[in-house]
Amino acid sequence: MVDRVLDGCDIREFFWVNYLYQIQPSLADERARSDEIRNQATADCLRGLGHDLPEGATWADILPVLQGLDLSAQEKCRGAAY
Repeated sequence: MVDRVLDGCDIREFFWVNYLYQIQPSLADERARSDEIRNQATADCLRGLGHDLPEGATWADILPVLQGLDLSAQEKCRGAAY
C-alpha cells in the first residue's frame, strides 16, 4: 500500500516537473525556431515540386498541399525538413 502511494507521488511529481520544463520560455522559443526552419524546408521542397506556397508559409498552408501528394513525395518533403 505504501509503495503505491509513493509511486503515485512520484508520477505526479514527474508530471509537474515535465510540464514546467515543456512550458519554459526558452524551450518555447526553441520550438518556434525549429518549427519555422522545418516549415521553410518543407515549403521549399513543395515549391520545388511545382506547388505554389506563400512566403512565410505556415503549417496550415503546408499541410493540405502535403496531404495531396503521393506517399513518396510526402516522405521526400518531410525528410527535407530534417
